[in-house]
Formats: sequence, C-alpha cells, structure tokens
Amino acid sequence: MERIVSQILETVKRKYAKELLVKDDLKKIEKIFKKTSDEITANSLKKYLEEYDQELKLDNNRNKNYVVQRTVSKNITSILGTFKLNRTKYYDKEKDCYFCLLDKKLNIPEYEHMTPLAMARMLEVATNSSYRIAGREINSSDEFSKGMIYHKLKRLEIDEQYEEKRVKKKVKVLYINLDEDHVAIQKSLNRKLQCKIGYVYENVIKVCKNRYKLTNKHTICGTYLKSSGNKAFYGKINDYIECNYDTDYLKKVIIYGDGAKWITTSADYILKSEFRLDKFHLMKSILEATRTISNNRKRLKSNILKCLYENNKEMLINLIDDAIELSNKRDKMIQTRDYLLNNWEAIQRTLLSIDGSGCSAEGNVSHILSARLSQKGMGWCEHNADAIGKLRGIQANDGEEAFTKITETYYYQRTHYCEDSEIIKYTYRAKEHYDLNKSYINRLQTTIPDYYMNKKILENKDINY
Repeated sequence: MERIVSQILETVKRKYAKELLVKDDLKKIEKIFKKTSDEITANSLKKYLEEYDQELKLDNNRNKNYVVQRTVSKNITSILGTFKLNRTKYYDKEKDCYFCLLDKKLNIPEYEHMTPLAMARMLEVATNSSYRIAGREINSSDEFSKGMIYHKLKRLEIDEQYEEKRVKKKVKVLYINLDEDHVAIQKSLNRKLQCKIGYVYENVIKVCKNRYKLTNKHTICGTYLKSSGNKAFYGKINDYIECNYDTDYLKKVIIYGDGAKWITTSADYILKSEFRLDKFHLMKSILEATRTISNNRKRLKSNILKCLYENNKEMLINLIDDAIELSNKRDKMIQTRDYLLNNWEAIQRTLLSIDGSGCSAEGNVSHILSARLSQKGMGWCEHNADAIGKLRGIQANDGEEAFTKITETYYYQRTHYCEDSEIIKYTYRAKEHYDLNKSYINRLQTTIPDYYMNKKILENKDINY
C-alpha cells in the first residue's frame, strides 16, 4: 500500500510540477489530488474490465459457440469518470449475429454508454434537481448537456408493479388522499397538465404538537393522460391494496380530496370506498366566501357551519343568497354556494363521521410534486413530466435505492430483448417497518370545529343575518 501511495505521489509531482510550486494554496492542491485519484480509479476500472474480456476470450467453452471477429472500443461513462473500453466482438454461430460478450456478461446494452451506477446517479439527481445539475453530478470529471439528460429520460417509461404478499395485513379501514399538481407545458405555458398523486395509509399518529405521521404510507404519482388515465391510476391503487391487504377483512376505504371531478369518481373504481371532502378545502371555500363580506363576517361563517352540521340545505341556500346581495365579489359567493351544494353528501360524511383521519394532501403535493415540477416557472414535455412524477413517487416509497433497482431492471430488459423493453417493470416490495426519519412532512393543514365542541354555533338556534 505504501508503495502504491508513493507511486501516486511521484506521478502527481511529475505531472503537476508547475501547479505545485505554490505550496500554500491548499484548495488548489486538493483539487489536483482529487483529479488524479479519479483518473487512477477510472483507469483501474478500465484495465480490470479489459482483463476480464481477455479471460472470456481465452475460455475454452467460448470456442464452441462464438468466433472471435475483432476488437472494438466504446466510451464508457461511470461514476469514476469516462474512459475508452476495448472489447472483443464475436460471431454467434447459432443465432447468426455479432455481439460483445463482455457487454452481455455485464448486462450493458449494445448502444448504451453509461454504467448502471452512473445511470442511477443521473436519475437520482434529475429527479430532485435540474437537468443541468444532473449533467454535472454524474461524476466529478465530466459535464453532460441538459439535452442529453432530457433524451435519456424521454426513453424511460415506468410501470410500477406490486409483489403479492403471502401473509396480507388485516386492517378494517384504509385511507386514501388524492390531489394533483398543475404543471406548465413547454411551448404552451397557458395550458396546464395535471400530475396526480394518491397515497394509501392505515392511520394517523401524533408525533408532537402540530406534527403527525401517516403509518405505512404508499405514494402513487403520474399524469395518466390517456382516455383511460383515471382508470389506470385507480387500478394501480387497487393493485397495491389487493397485494398487501386482506380485502375480505377490509370493511371500508375512505377517500379524501378537494372535490375535483376526477376525484369524486374515485369511489366508482376503488373497492369498498366512499368519498369525503377534506376539511382543508371545505374551510378554505367558506373563508374565501366570508372574506367578501365586510360586516358580520364571523356570524356568517358560524351560520354556514351550522347549516352544514345540521344538514339543512335550504337554509344554506337562503343564507348565501342573502349574502350575495351584500358581497363585493358576487361571483366568489356563487362559486362557493355551488361548490358546497355539489359536494353536499361528501361534506355530510366528513362532518358527521367518527372514523375520519384528516387530509395532508396539500403538504404532500408541495414536497413530492411541486418542489420539482411546478416551481420556478418550469415548462415540461408530457412524457418527462409523467416520468419525473412517477420517479418522485417511487423515491418517496423506496428512498434512493429505488434508482439503482430501476436502472438494473432497464438494462436487463434491453440486454435480454424483453417485450416492451422501453417500459420498465419496476417491482415494489412493501417494507415491514415505517421509517419516520425518511418520511416527508405529513401535516394536517387545518381543522374545523367538531359537532359536540362547537357549542356556540349550536346554541344559536335562529339564524339572523
């Protein structure tokens, strides 16, 4: 080891003699040694792979099926650096084709120039940062264009699969939160694309003040743009539930959402489910309406809540119609009235139920989707928005190791010429324990008064506005 270190030191001194004349510049010295170490490790990897290629060439069993043709070279990008790899090309007698045996043994596709770890690193950085940063972070010695990262992602189409458990969990009630992020489209910034998010969990546990944890949360994201998009999205949720939970023992699936059309139809696709309007959007609509009234705002808010708790639809209509005449934004009041009436049954299920869990969809949309897809005025193509959305969801479930699994699956499919090799069949295996340290912020956004706690509203029997 000491001999190797001394040889490296002599190489650095000889190669960078002029740069090392100034010995007080530690920053410069450190960069030189880092650059040298990367070059040495990359060349070592190259030499190791070429020696392995020679071993395959001298193997006696190889002569029976493959005939040596010539030596070909290819630039390989690894996390250590980029190097030119020389490999032997063979002729396959049975299949009547030419190939490189080293590439086949290492599961590197014929026209692929990245190692699996470099590809996984690119996906990890591109999922969390811009394409330009991803081009810089693959390794320390190279910088790739954002166009190259763009086209790499454009080739990926991820189809998440679920492994059925032998012993399924027995849970009486499951919860699902649904929401979407609005993503700007390239060359048409006025048009928005919906990237959907849905996550299944078993319960909500209080960690500390104003902080909650969702137990055994599983996130599913994606644009699902085609005509059967909603059916495919809810099909993924159904597949996850059926593979991990005993559906015969399961009694109810409670779905929370903001009342969007694609969310209200979720009960038609998900088994044993019922839709409830989440309390955050319910209170938001009430506050936006009462904000347009200058006087008696608190009384109007209390009266609207009283009508909702007592399931008095006619009184609510009369109340809001009277408020519209005094509002300085009548359209806002009409919009709130229609919103409450269209979701009336879902609101009643939310307010009068005793098995609710609240909704943290806004926080999850912000941390999982918006942090990458819709901040800083970004514009996306439809395919890459779907790919990044799915990768963000997979990362929320499996962490950083998910990118390595995705890359290995992708390389295996392309090397073995699987059907639909461009569609990555990513298999999710549910974890037994939920790691709080790796979870995203799951904070309940707001609460509204409980039926029994809100005595002041109920004591006010006569609504006088």
